[in-house]
Formats: sequence, C-alpha cells, structure tokens
Amino acid sequence: MTGKESKCWKVIGVFGDKSCESLTEYLHCKHCPVYTSAARDFFDRDIPPEFIDTWTETLSHKKEVIEKGDLSVTVFRLGSEVLAIPTDAFLVAVEIKPVHFVPFRTNRTFRGLVNIDGELLLCFSLENLLGLSRSGVQESEGKAVYNRMVAVRGANERVVFEVDEVIGVTRIASSLITKLPSTAQKAGEIFSRGIFEVAGLSAALLDEHKVCESFRSTLKFQ
Repeated sequence: MTGKESKCWKVIGVFGDKSCESLTEYLHCKHCPVYTSAARDFFDRDIPPEFIDTWTETLSHKKEVIEKGDLSVTVFRLGSEVLAIPTDAFLVAVEIKPVHFVPFRTNRTFRGLVNIDGELLLCFSLENLLGLSRSGVQESEGKAVYNRMVAVRGANERVVFEVDEVIGVTRIASSLITKLPSTAQKAGEIFSRGIFEVAGLSAALLDEHKVCESFRSTLKFQ
C-alpha cells in the first residue's frame, strides 16, 4: 500500500489496526519513509485558488485601530454631574467626617478643616465652586451609593471635598477627550480639560491644578 493513495497509517498503522509489518522496524508511523513522503507531498502541494482569494480579501481590509487608554482617571458623581480627575492626583476617598469651622475664614466654598488619617486638611465645596446642585438625584435600585470625602493634590497643596459617589478608576485615551460645547457653563469651561465617554456616560475631566488654585483663592477674611 502506498501512503500517498491509501493513507496506510490510518488503516494498518498506529492510527489503524497496527497490523503493518513495518511497525516492528520503525515502531511508529512518523519514522516510516511512507509517512514522511506523504507529509512532504502535503506541504509541497499547490495552493488552491480559493484559498489565495480568501486571504487576499482578508488582508486587503482596512485595519481597525483600537486606541489604548493612556490616561488613568478616577470617576465620581456630584449631584447629576459625572466628573473625573487624573488618578495620580487622587489621594484617598473616606467616609464623611466632621468639618471644623475656622473663624473669619469659613465661607460658602471653604468649609473648614477635616481630619484625614490624622492630618488636618482644608475642606472645600466643589459644587459651590462649579455652580452645581446636589439635590434631586435618585439612587439606582439595588445599588448602594455612599457619599464620600475625597482628598486630591494640586501643585502645592492637598485639599478635600465631598462627592455623592465614587464610581471608580478607568483608563481612557487622551486623544478621545473633546472640548466642552459652547453651551457649557463658564465654570465648567474654566476647570475642565474636556469631556469623555465612560460606560455610556459623559464625564468632564477636571483640571486638578486649577481647582486647587481656585479653592486656595477663597481663603480670605470676610
């Protein structure tokens, strides 16, 4: 029997009934010259035209470019607004803590001092700075949502503000951040680097340095 025509290894070889007399010499079909010759013929055969056509069509398609996230951001909610800051500016999120009044300093934006892990930090109202409202937001059914105090750092200081929910950390492509529409509030234009989409939501990426600088500017005598 010739390997080319009968594929004897499937009939009388190791993949068949093992009755081939050559097995006593070669022990396995892979050592037999018939099997080796058949393998060589398989790889030397002409490529079918339909195979070439299929791969030509596949390789000629325009490649889809998927942008990788090069920027890590921490996303949170303040009222009905979804906001974010770069994760490297995010220090910690803790449960709501008492804010200590500072005579002649506390105002609508500067709330006072708060103890975060044994350190007194300046606490501010981000909603007042941005001109946002925190009322009228319904919690999702079956989802526990907790207010948090968030500590972030700017160029020269660390500050704390309260948020309604810390959504989480994600990576985005900085090239996909778009400018705010012309109808956006002026406060948003000042403090935002732009907007991006995350989990079907539109989020504004805050400039942490501008936010911290503006917080600092509210520290004045009344």
